[in-house]
Amino acid sequence: MASLVIPPTANAAPPEPVRLGPSTGDLVLLLLLAPVVGMAAGLALPWVAVWVENLPWAPFQGPLELVASMTWERATVAGCGAGLMLGVASPWSRSATRRM
Repeated sequence: MASLVIPPTANAAPPEPVRLGPSTGDLVLLLLLAPVVGMAAGLALPWVAVWVENLPWAPFQGPLELVASMTWERATVAGCGAGLMLGVASPWSRSATRRM
């Protein structure tokens, strides 16, 4: 017996395009988590700067000495602000380079 082949009709819907990349939930998590992690790193910056200042072999001695010479309040606010800005900018920089 011969097999019956039905040709596609003109009314058939085209296949949905495949979306590559992170899901919407992943992007929301990244946009919320990156600034929080940046602020946490900035919060730890004064303590890390004082610790690294005493290590003779550590790189970036100049900037870390500057942070260590600040008052704790000023260094914490500056570190949290810088971490927040970097955390906000990091997901956007990835999406900007992906469009190129």
